[in-house]
Amino acid sequence: MTRYISDCDGAYTVPLRDDNDEVAGHMLWGDQVKVVGAASGGWTPVRTGRNRKGDNQGWVPTNCLTDEGLLELYVIDVGQGDGVLMRTPDDKWHVIDAGVANFAQMTKKGAANFIRWKFQEDLGQPGVHLASVMISHPDFDHYGGMLDLLAGRLHDGRTFPVSVENFWHHPACPLFGR
Repeated sequence: MTRYISDCDGAYTVPLRDDNDEVAGHMLWGDQVKVVGAASGGWTPVRTGRNRKGDNQGWVPTNCLTDEGLLELYVIDVGQGDGVLMRTPDDKWHVIDAGVANFAQMTKKGAANFIRWKFQEDLGQPGVHLASVMISHPDFDHYGGMLDLLAGRLHDGRTFPVSVENFWHHPACPLFGR
């Protein structure tokens, strides 16, 4: 069951404890967790996405869990232009613009790289599922990175699955004709 960390009576962070009751990390208000067992003694076992060491599992205070997520906005460094990843409280993900294509960026990392990381590494999901993708206007520094994202490819050759429910674009966007 997916739950979220609440503001926990104004604390905004809660400890993630391991099985030895040691603090293994901290969760922030709005972080998504998966409940992986029954609560015991006021603590609930959860899994928290991934880090470089693998899945993070531990215990959080039961009273700090809620069914209601927060609005999350990630303004992505795309070099030039814009790129925004947004999660709405109903747990739907949206992308607005994606900057220039990866090959045109100095770092060769952009919206596709960040979004792949967010879904696969941070959230532990196998692919990227977006409720909607929007291109605000037909300038390459807004739609160029969308080429990489929708193709599910990174500059270094890695690929990842992507699905999109709704796609909104300016009628003059050269990707789709007039």
